[in-house]
Amino acid sequence: MKNLVILLFILFAGSIYGQNEKGHRITFDISNYENDTLLIGYYYGNRQLVHDTLYRNNDQFILEGSEVLNPSMYLAILKPDNNFLQFLVPGNDQEFSISTDAQNLESFTTNGSQDNQLFTEYMSFIKSLNQKATKINSEKGKSLTEEEAKNKLESLTLEVYKYQDEIIQNDPKSLIAKLIKVNRDVEIPTFTGTKEEINLKRYHYFRNHYFDYLDLSDDEYSRLPFTFQKIEKYIDNYTPQHPDSINQSLDEIFNKMQEGGSFFKFYLSHFLNKYAKSNIVGMDAVYVHLVDNYYAKGKADWVDEKSVNKMIDNVRFLRPTLIGKKAQDVSTFRKDSSKVNLYSIDSEYTVLYIYAYDCGHCKKSTPHLVEFQKKYKDRGVTIFTICSKQETEKCWEFTEEKEMDGFINTVDPYNTSRFRTKFDVRQTPKIYILNRDKEIVMKGFNVENIEKIMNEIIKIENTKS
Repeated sequence: MKNLVILLFILFAGSIYGQNEKGHRITFDISNYENDTLLIGYYYGNRQLVHDTLYRNNDQFILEGSEVLNPSMYLAILKPDNNFLQFLVPGNDQEFSISTDAQNLESFTTNGSQDNQLFTEYMSFIKSLNQKATKINSEKGKSLTEEEAKNKLESLTLEVYKYQDEIIQNDPKSLIAKLIKVNRDVEIPTFTGTKEEINLKRYHYFRNHYFDYLDLSDDEYSRLPFTFQKIEKYIDNYTPQHPDSINQSLDEIFNKMQEGGSFFKFYLSHFLNKYAKSNIVGMDAVYVHLVDNYYAKGKADWVDEKSVNKMIDNVRFLRPTLIGKKAQDVSTFRKDSSKVNLYSIDSEYTVLYIYAYDCGHCKKSTPHLVEFQKKYKDRGVTIFTICSKQETEKCWEFTEEKEMDGFINTVDPYNTSRFRTKFDVRQTPKIYILNRDKEIVMKGFNVENIEKIMNEIIKIENTKS
């Protein structure tokens, strides 16, 4: 039943074929519809966008123009409830009519469109099988055993695959064929070995063949609604959630696309924004990777130069502070003017805390850090602070007021150490946890959570040892 429900979702996607030069004219006859307005929408990535607004013309609504529509699945949206029917616009023939009833939008007939004819036939077939599946499930445990019900449902699923295979073989470039392919799952062969070996083989096979049915070089797939979910799932569910792994998967995807095509443009922009806004610590490394390897190399020529330069400048601050990078050394000054080098601190862990005495968040965060220091000073943790302000006397007043005497407190009023650039100090507070080798193991977290985070770091490091 689960497979059949998933297959039914195919009814709500869209696709394409070649091009024609006749423009388009699509006529809608909708009975029992009193409103004089019909909206036409379309899919693009994860969006549903409005293409046009049609007004009643002699009891019909006509979508027409001299240009060719982008082949895809479109929506005819009825007012005022926004109920809609979905129809296919192929690339080879964009002159046809659709007749339906506002009270039963799932059932519509077309004249002049082979793709929509195939589509409606396929919908009827899936609907009939789902009715059979519902009946089988209702009889489970009554007139049917669990095993009998399972066998019958599997038989229905095989019928669906057989029907789909016939469509793909007979008309592989049709819209309905592309709908089916984009929703097809990988068929994993049988492997031998231990349970762990089999699972690993299955996983690698699944990942290597994940896009067998989705041609990422075909821009037409960018207008299929389920394409977005498929690509997102590959990154979010089937890729280890580590920046290096995500970067590798993204590169694999972009290498399959036509550089500069609509597929490439949409997903490069989507993933750049996704990881620029991510609240997950460390995912800024994906943003840096995309800027360095695509935007900075001129592969996003649709973005204006000013915006690209702004990204490049942003990455210049982020790159030195990525988790796993060795922090850059800085030399700052104690109250007695003696110099302290970050690298000279002999400690298993160094917490680097950059603050401003007049920063509201710093005032709230610092007491948590003071309590943390009392508990962890004997566990190999040293706190090294830099006041980011030029008025050093107020910095020292702040350290005294907040009882920060257990820290290594320093200032650098003229930024001679370039700590602002080295540690991305565009706002305060900034906090980093460094290991003995002064590698960044954590950053950008709420100081209130530092004990929990430090415990996890120590646990992980002990496990490695």
